[in-house]
Amino acid sequence: MTPKEINRAAGRIFTSYVPHDWAVRSQEDQEDYGIDYEIELTTPGDQPTGLIFKVQQKGAEALTLVDGGAVVSFSGLPVSRMRYYLSQVTIPVALVLVDVTTKTTYWIVLQGNPNVERAYKDAVTSGATTLSVRVPTANKFPATVAKLLEAVAHCVDHLLVRGLQDTTSQRLVEAAERLNGLSGLAGAIGTHHDLVRLVQIEQLIRQHKRQEALKMVTDLLISPSESIPMRFAAGLDVIRICGGLAAHGQAVDAIENYMRDRWNVSQQLLRLVRLHGSPRHLRVYVMVMLRSAKLRMLAEKDFGLFMSSKVQAESGEPFGRMMTEAARRQTAIVVSREFAKVQLALIRLIAKRYLQLLPQAWAMLAMDVLPFVLRLREDGLRDADQHIVRWMESVGRAAIHIATAMKQWADVPLCALQWLSFGDGRDQTVWADRVKSAREFIEAIPDGEVKTQGLADLETFAAIPALPTLAPTVEEEIAIIRQMAHSHGIDPDNPKNDVDRVVRIGLDDLNPDRVLRQCQHLFISLGSCGIPGRMLGLPTAGSKYLHCTKHGHSMMALRLDFLWQAFSSQCCKNCLDLLPHPQTWNWTRKWQQEQDAKWHRFAERKNQM
Repeated sequence: MTPKEINRAAGRIFTSYVPHDWAVRSQEDQEDYGIDYEIELTTPGDQPTGLIFKVQQKGAEALTLVDGGAVVSFSGLPVSRMRYYLSQVTIPVALVLVDVTTKTTYWIVLQGNPNVERAYKDAVTSGATTLSVRVPTANKFPATVAKLLEAVAHCVDHLLVRGLQDTTSQRLVEAAERLNGLSGLAGAIGTHHDLVRLVQIEQLIRQHKRQEALKMVTDLLISPSESIPMRFAAGLDVIRICGGLAAHGQAVDAIENYMRDRWNVSQQLLRLVRLHGSPRHLRVYVMVMLRSAKLRMLAEKDFGLFMSSKVQAESGEPFGRMMTEAARRQTAIVVSREFAKVQLALIRLIAKRYLQLLPQAWAMLAMDVLPFVLRLREDGLRDADQHIVRWMESVGRAAIHIATAMKQWADVPLCALQWLSFGDGRDQTVWADRVKSAREFIEAIPDGEVKTQGLADLETFAAIPALPTLAPTVEEEIAIIRQMAHSHGIDPDNPKNDVDRVVRIGLDDLNPDRVLRQCQHLFISLGSCGIPGRMLGLPTAGSKYLHCTKHGHSMMALRLDFLWQAFSSQCCKNCLDLLPHPQTWNWTRKWQQEQDAKWHRFAERKNQM
């Protein structure tokens, strides 16, 4: 057979083995060098999952088996093509070998494979133009499809870590470390500090009159008579005050509202700085803002998917887990890319010598990348976690020195606390050293009011890691589930979609306090729950049963408020045994568990209704 005939035969054999839920796209006419196929997993409804990898197929009339038949040795692979395969940083590449005589097919994933990378380095070192790869015969296709997908998933993790390590962030670290002696530089740059401190607004913020301060800075931001630097400074304060309101707010969607407000203000500032005559340093800074805001939204999505995977690990939903894992890996790559873009934006900030803007820019990035760092830490990806942490710590120290040298006293505790947040509180000795360093930064502030408030904030923050792990409150649980829902493309605030509406009902009914406090004889059990509820760990996104343990009444409905309205009208209106809970009583999960054990016969009876 000619080489072309062998390749055509190999292609027919390989594609005939491909599972029906794989979308196979030929890459022969694409720009990919030496790639034959792009493969994406699909759902039973033929919807793409986002889990993608590429395949380079090689055929032979008879593959060479070595090591007693345990390994296929394939030679003649061009070094230039292997260089291309290993340089792919976002999508895994698999090599598939096909014996067209026996119609046997084997596979291996290339990136992150130490044997493949060693063979490539040896070939480059020796000046060879081709190399050989060794493929275990245990990797037989399609018998080991699950093993192949697992290898692809591990390859995505490898690419994530490598992408973080290969960023040009070291350029920023080196530039920042050169700024240690800032005392002489401060005088020269301080004269060009364009951002005017809005003293009255600062006083309102310190007095916790945030709503008044927010109105003032909003008026400044939209006023066409104010200078662009003043309006820009006002925009920064809008974001800062909205963040304070979110941190001290009681609404479960406070953070979600803050991110929306922050994105809108950032877009408004972008339009502002594009006006003729806008100072260049503001244009550079607003790009950092937008990049960082986008990073935060992606990091929140990544964390929501992580929480979903935790829930699904206990739910027994294999398809839901597969969908979530595919989305997680793709989102992690996008987050790492966006982080690299913010790094480059900060490099530009320093290269242009807009040093007065670095402390707030770094603090903003620290807050935005932290959810991703925590997720990496919980997922056991220590290399990626530590890479980001080391970089953030190094630049953070430089930002604190800059704020001190330029007498931007409010930025010192801001940066010190964010710098502290990257410490791992599980090691109390290391944590104590970090707290000591942060305290030294803040104690050097000559402004007594700023120093006092900064030290008070530090004491509160420093105690957090020492606290025992507590179960989340219902409000915190609702916030987490809302985040998870958004990560899956579900909007609980959209009343026009059935799935969104059911999830909103589940969130509204997660805390049944308002109904159960009406009478001590009431008991609620849960019925069937659809796929969205099982994916989110939200069993209340389904039917609920309300029981009277005194008289044996039971009734079922989807929405708890509607259920209580019907139940109370029929069963409680004229009941002489109605016994409300005391005013001090509140529903808790522990109380519910006790009631579930006590009244399990009511929960079992629902199946017969």
